[in-house]
Amino acid sequence: MDFNVNSGVWGTMFGIPCIVADNFLKLATGNQIKVLIYILRNAGRPVSSDELSSMVGISCDEAEEAVMFWQQANIFTADNHMAVQSIMSPPLPHEPAKTAQPENTTELSVLAPARPKKIMLAASEIAEIINNDSDVAELFRCVESLLGSVNYTMQNTLIRIHSELGLKTEVIMTLITYCKEVDNINPRSIERTAENWRDSGINSLESALNEVQQLSNVQEYRNKIMRIFKVSDIAKKYEKFIGQWKKWGISLELVTLAYERTLEQINKLNYPYINKILISWHNDGFTTVQDVENSEKKYKDSKKSFGAPLDGFDAEKYKIFINDV
Repeated sequence: MDFNVNSGVWGTMFGIPCIVADNFLKLATGNQIKVLIYILRNAGRPVSSDELSSMVGISCDEAEEAVMFWQQANIFTADNHMAVQSIMSPPLPHEPAKTAQPENTTELSVLAPARPKKIMLAASEIAEIINNDSDVAELFRCVESLLGSVNYTMQNTLIRIHSELGLKTEVIMTLITYCKEVDNINPRSIERTAENWRDSGINSLESALNEVQQLSNVQEYRNKIMRIFKVSDIAKKYEKFIGQWKKWGISLELVTLAYERTLEQINKLNYPYINKILISWHNDGFTTVQDVENSEKKYKDSKKSFGAPLDGFDAEKYKIFINDV
């Protein structure tokens, strides 16, 4: 189909750099293109993130990320004006910032070194990598077919996972597909999981599928525990408990019993407390609710024979936990 331009409605016009049309129509997302057009239309005056959010119809975070994309491409400078330097020319060397040395160097020596930040590739560098590396280009096509447009942060993440971590395209796609299924398309989370896979030697389609199956099983187990605990989410610091319970094969019935025992003793949900009860049962070899009840009955009978008061649940065994959680 042929298209004709209706120049009769143009009125006042503004320019868009040819390099944007030549290099970034495929690389940039829809939000990034819209932000670029709006800022160019309003060149000559400051444009805030709030204004971009309101006028373009995106969040402030998305607006700032879009501006960062065009800054990395040298289309904008830090104050959102058009950059003079071409994005195809190498960046000018920057002199390292000189910081004044404190007089008291003793105090400085005890400070922990700052964690180095990952270097984000400029948009022009990403475009060059895609043009020169067919594997990366194929990876981007596959991810875009699954997720739609890929933002600047995700583009950097995909290149790092492929080039620095060395994961194969089919392994990365297996990971991305799983993350989409569990509704966790967060670049940092994806990269952390990719790092774990690299460290665990997971870099084949078979091993990736096996890992995803295990993750899916843990996720299903986690969801059922959330229903037992009557919560909508589980804090990250307690996720390790869930994974360990699943690894040990602790049944949901035992988790339920440990939860009930916790409410009886401290009248609130407490993950470390539940965890210690389950560790005790695991170490004693209990795998069913019947095993626990048999042990408690045996304990009750032994106390009865010595004339000790009975109170059903062996609370004494778990009181030690209260001060530790």
